[in-house]
Amino acid sequence: MRKVGNTKQLGELGELLFACNAAIRGLGVSWPHGASERYDCLIDNGRRISRVQVKVVGRAYAKNAYSVSCGRLSYAARGVPRKSVPYSPKDVDCLALYVVLENVWFLFPLQALGKRVRVSLFTGDHPKRKIWAQYEANWELLTEGGTCRPKAGWIDRIFASADAEAVLLLALSSDPQEK
Repeated sequence: MRKVGNTKQLGELGELLFACNAAIRGLGVSWPHGASERYDCLIDNGRRISRVQVKVVGRAYAKNAYSVSCGRLSYAARGVPRKSVPYSPKDVDCLALYVVLENVWFLFPLQALGKRVRVSLFTGDHPKRKIWAQYEANWELLTEGGTCRPKAGWIDRIFASADAEAVLLLALSSDPQEK
């Protein structure tokens, strides 16, 4: 199996894994065409569409402690360094943060992170785990009862999406080499 070469590839794999997890839960998944949107995918729960930004962290800074970027790079004039800024409710509704080494998802409504551009996530027996524990494996955020709601006037239904059958077959396969 080929090793993931860089953070862009790691992010792309994280987006696919997020889509598989959402599809297995019966949620519709679509992606924007191109890379010009600030969200990575759209999740349709049958009643509303949520714009989700997926972030992935591949290494710990301490035992069971991970630092994840939850901001975006600002636009800057030529010669001016870009800086990390928080996402706006105009851009995304939810952030899905994935900790690779623990195989753990944290799903946050955007408002829960406030103006943060980086967040420390804690797993396992870490004493600070309770800080974000309510968002660990928080898939309910995207279902009908969730709090991840787009603004009025946002898309209310997706009428076409990619064929999810191949994605589900891959996700449910116990041996990825089988395909």
